[in-house]
Amino acid sequence: MRSVRQWPVVTAALAVFLAATFVVPSWLSQSDYRAQVAAAQAAEQELQAAHDLSSAFKSVIKALQPSVVSIQSVQVIEPGQLPQLPFPFDLDEFFRPFGGGQGEAPSLPEQKRAGIGSGFIISDDGYIVTNNHVVARADEVRVKLSDEREYTAKVIGTDPRTDVALVKIDAEGLAPVTFGNSSQLEKGEWVLAIGNPFGLTQTVTAGIVSATGRGNVGIVDYGDFIQTDAAINPGNSGGPLVNLRGEVVGMNTAIFSRSGGNMGIGFAIPIDLVRQIQETLREEGRVVRGYLGVLIQDLTPELARSFRRTSAEGALVGRVMEGSPADQAGLRPGDIILSIGDYRVENSDSLRNHVANLRPGTEANLVVWRDGEERTLELTIGTLPTEEGEAGPPDAPLGNQLGLTLADRPTRRGDTEVIVMRVKPLSPADRAGLAAGDVILRVQDEEVASARDFSRLVRKHEEQGGARLLVRRGEQQIFVFLPLSD
Repeated sequence: MRSVRQWPVVTAALAVFLAATFVVPSWLSQSDYRAQVAAAQAAEQELQAAHDLSSAFKSVIKALQPSVVSIQSVQVIEPGQLPQLPFPFDLDEFFRPFGGGQGEAPSLPEQKRAGIGSGFIISDDGYIVTNNHVVARADEVRVKLSDEREYTAKVIGTDPRTDVALVKIDAEGLAPVTFGNSSQLEKGEWVLAIGNPFGLTQTVTAGIVSATGRGNVGIVDYGDFIQTDAAINPGNSGGPLVNLRGEVVGMNTAIFSRSGGNMGIGFAIPIDLVRQIQETLREEGRVVRGYLGVLIQDLTPELARSFRRTSAEGALVGRVMEGSPADQAGLRPGDIILSIGDYRVENSDSLRNHVANLRPGTEANLVVWRDGEERTLELTIGTLPTEEGEAGPPDAPLGNQLGLTLADRPTRRGDTEVIVMRVKPLSPADRAGLAAGDVILRVQDEEVASARDFSRLVRKHEEQGGARLLVRRGEQQIFVFLPLSD
């Protein structure tokens, strides 16, 4: 126990400590001191926020790890499938020791080609989803779980048009993922990509949702992709894209890359679509889609005005397939599809995806814009089919002004058609999207009989600032708006 004599010393020391702690140093102003305290508190809050985010990442990874699998597909290549190389010399002496002779190649063994991807468990009894391109044409599919157990998987069904596949392993008591709602995703949300890039199992990368509703990226027929900057590389295909609640919101599918590796632009199939496809594959083994029988395109403001519309919403019909449901309903090239049933059509992608999801045989009213007014047609949805002359003198004057070189080409019917021979870069024709090989069928609503006829018809619309063209490109028919003034 301290003696009474020591108390003054202790008291003095305590006073010095309190002064050093709570009294502003003499070399600091009151405002500077408060600024330093505020900065320290802000730094502490930022550190805590980073720690909380890291904790969220760790929780998600720990929860998802048992649900993410590695998938190896093996394709057997028969000797007859190998490329045959020409040999310009006698092979008897070379191949005789290997069993060949008489100029014949040796009996080559079969070859195996292996690929690796990812997948995730969706039921405790062994159903797993992955990409179609991971298991397509595979003779054997092997699945490895996070605990290193391996199984041979059965392919239940595949859907190349969305790049979704469903496989199953003979196992029980597995850990299925929790599905999120991809329709509620917004730009800027944190997401994690989990998979096996380059065979490096259980790799996790983080990023944000860069965009949603990405279509026309050349990956699949029916695409409405989530774009993310979370690193996705070869081997990630089929793995889950996960939000910070641990819910799967997408299936990692493809990357945009000039090098073959990650460049910050990856694409995932929305989980809402994956769930729908896997349910159909599980029940029926294949996907049956609705079919309209039209070639469609988006409207531009210029095209919309040329059809006397103020809105560019809707899907513009470029061609109607003969005998198709659209043909039977009375659709025509130049119609703008505004709605089908209760569904409002925003653009060509929205129409394509909606029709694909309708059951064949579904009856619906189709509202179209034709001749400056809305019309209603009665439609029955069909079934989407399964996958399995010399140029004449070119026109000069107006074509040169527009950056076009046109020519009259004889057809098998005995008449002529107008073909685009060349398009000058940065010209009005180039800006309109015309390309060499296009055949110009109409200017506004009038048929084009010759290159000179084209010039005559186009000049009629100079005061309107441009003309709408109907163009045949390969097997498609599309509309373009050709500007006639800057």
